[in-house]
Amino acid sequence: MPVNAFIFKLLLLSIPGFIAFILFRKIAVYRRTSKGQFGFMEAFTVIIYSLVCCIVYDLSIMIINKVLGTGYTATLSKLINVEMYKAEELAFLCIIAIVLGIVMSIFETKKIINGIAIKLRISKYYGDTDVWTSFCSNKNTNWIYVRDNKLKLIYFGDLEHYSNSGEERELLLTEVKVYTENGDFCYNSPMLYVCRQSYDITLEIPSYGEGEKDGKVNDKEI
Repeated sequence: MPVNAFIFKLLLLSIPGFIAFILFRKIAVYRRTSKGQFGFMEAFTVIIYSLVCCIVYDLSIMIINKVLGTGYTATLSKLINVEMYKAEELAFLCIIAIVLGIVMSIFETKKIINGIAIKLRISKYYGDTDVWTSFCSNKNTNWIYVRDNKLKLIYFGDLEHYSNSGEERELLLTEVKVYTENGDFCYNSPMLYVCRQSYDITLEIPSYGEGEKDGKVNDKEI
């Protein structure tokens, strides 16, 4: 088989792995050193995901061939012979990649592997998530106080979205009440975007029931 055809097949088989990797990057909650980082570990992850997709596909083909008596060819077998991949094969691989990306995102976000290791007393390490992400993604992080150390203001609102950790911290709050640093009420805002350096912002979760009544925010001063 010509070298160019072999390389082309490898590129085709890398597409599912790249899809799984992109989904993982978009969904999973974990420490991110750079939004656009793509180095050796990322390339290696794409290769592993692609290999897993091919193995799952080939095992499925083996079962189908055995049960139905069909003669479908495995993807890894086609890699070393002259037969080219069909569009439906690549489509099925992409579907497997989507499922794989979602499953791996759940494993990383829920820290399932770390949780199993802790229960088995293999490790006490819970995961590589930074404190900013852990705080913002916590199930108890809904209504929060945001202390703006730059403008000397305090925002109280419902946390809708947050950015990756980094020098700039971005938050999107809804149903916001704005106070001075002394606790004097300023105004209400239906939506507020905050972008500050990491040292210019402080987040606090109010005590249970504080600032809320019947599902709504009180006009209580801080």
